[in-house]
Amino acid sequence: MSITESNILLEMCTSRVYEDNAFLLLAANVDDTPRKLKKRANDLQNAIESDDLKGEYPEYLRPDTLPTVETILTARQQLQNPSARFVNMFFWFWPIENQSFQDPALIALRSGNDAEAYGIWNETVDCGTAEQILIAKHNLTIYTHMNVLKKEIEILQSPQKRGIKKNWETAYAHWMELHKSEDFWSYLKNKARSYDDPRLTTGFVRRMRTFLPQAITHINASIACDYLRLNPPLLNHVRRHKTLIESCSLDGVTLDSIFLPFVSADRDRITTAIEDAKRKLSRDQEGGKPLAEKLLSTTKQPLEFIEHIFGSGHTEYQELADEVAKTTMQCAIAHANKTEDLNTSSRLLRKIASLACSKNLKAQIAENQKTVEKNIALRITNSAVELVNHSIEKANKGEISPDELEKSLLTAKKNLLKARKLAPGEKYIEKQIDSVKEAISSIERSRSHPTYSPFSAKGNSSATEAIGIANSAVELANRSIERANKGEMTLDELAKSLVTALSDLLRAKELAPFEEHIENQIDKIKKVLFSLPLSSSTEQSHGLPTYSCSSAWTGLKNTLVFFFQSSWFWIILFWLVYCFVAWIWNEWF
Repeated sequence: MSITESNILLEMCTSRVYEDNAFLLLAANVDDTPRKLKKRANDLQNAIESDDLKGEYPEYLRPDTLPTVETILTARQQLQNPSARFVNMFFWFWPIENQSFQDPALIALRSGNDAEAYGIWNETVDCGTAEQILIAKHNLTIYTHMNVLKKEIEILQSPQKRGIKKNWETAYAHWMELHKSEDFWSYLKNKARSYDDPRLTTGFVRRMRTFLPQAITHINASIACDYLRLNPPLLNHVRRHKTLIESCSLDGVTLDSIFLPFVSADRDRITTAIEDAKRKLSRDQEGGKPLAEKLLSTTKQPLEFIEHIFGSGHTEYQELADEVAKTTMQCAIAHANKTEDLNTSSRLLRKIASLACSKNLKAQIAENQKTVEKNIALRITNSAVELVNHSIEKANKGEISPDELEKSLLTAKKNLLKARKLAPGEKYIEKQIDSVKEAISSIERSRSHPTYSPFSAKGNSSATEAIGIANSAVELANRSIERANKGEMTLDELAKSLVTALSDLLRAKELAPFEEHIENQIDKIKKVLFSLPLSSSTEQSHGLPTYSCSSAWTGLKNTLVFFFQSSWFWIILFWLVYCFVAWIWNEWF
């Protein structure tokens, strides 16, 4: 069958294959002459003018939507083409004998008694001649198919109605029987010869038989697409028809071959939108955002349509989805580079992450998303650090209270934690989080030490004084150790100097209890004091030089002196006395 001939058959085979049949629209019979068809068309046009069109059609054979003058003229024009007339005749009722206006079954059908017509055809199949049986089987096929389509249209209009799978299986069984019948197609070839028109050949009939399976299932595909284009789409009915096509399909028919014609318009719509976005992006990089949003909006419905038809794993869908995702990614990157609007770019990249199908494109989108989110995180971090520095500066000047400072620091901490989620493991962000946490902890600790606040003018001066005392103490300790190493100072004198330095550092600590520098120096001098009897070199330990000594006893003595001066000695002594008194009490009283 040529392209034009196949188009006639496929274009007619939709859910309205009978509603748009030219013989139904003209209320005519398949054996009416051209002159009679012209008269029927004129009568219908006059009925339209007199508003009496409904009465021109028998009830059972009345179109759901009454035709217009234009529709009537189109139907008459179709029947002037021999190939189009033959296809319309194929999908309509034939007289068993004589002419249509004398056929008992067709008379019953026009009277609205379709059950009687159905009975006549069944009776003819059982006891008619060979030719009559072929015609009766054809009419039963058309009757069954027409009724199931009417019920399907009712479901489209009222989705709560149940499916009619068994009716479809019966209709398919009738069509398969006709398709396999050599006698039936021989009869059709003779019918084509009777037209006596060189434009209608037996070759047309042979090609029509070849394309019939695709044409019949084309009707179910058309209904499935009608369900899919509803708002919201009735996906259960879409699946029902896809299953029906697969299970009851005639030979040589696949879902791809059936549905491809129905998605061509959607494919073209997607391709046009992609090309339009690329062309406009090349001229206006700053327009990346509106171009991306328009592209996603324009392609959303046709992409979903194709996905529901073929599935997300089908090449047809994946290629189109990847192209949409790739173009949207290019628009998002261009928008970010030109406007620095990272949040919008991140949102667009998140949208297309689930749309992309190929592994390489998914990886590209993920990498770009990671880069954008890292830049957003660093931007949030820098803003948080600026807030912290500004708040501390204001606190040092006494312009805000510690509570207000803490509130600002908590806000900064919240933003930094948000930045960490966007860029986990980023060292710079982690460092800033630790700094803010330490600042908040300092405020909390300062509440228990009212004499010192690290973020007030008073606290700042106390810290300066404490650091001065600590530096002097460290200088005393270093100078004493140096003299001891040269033999200019005895161990007793060295120990006394170190204890003095330690005392000064403890006083500095009272002025600035949270200065890390002072804590470090205290620990270092303690280590030197405890190491006096053990060291014999001039190495430096933690920034303080050690000394050389030969008297372990002197070192031990100094260590004991230091221990007696510490609070731990008195705590242990008190605990021992307490235990002794408790024992005496239990033994004697």
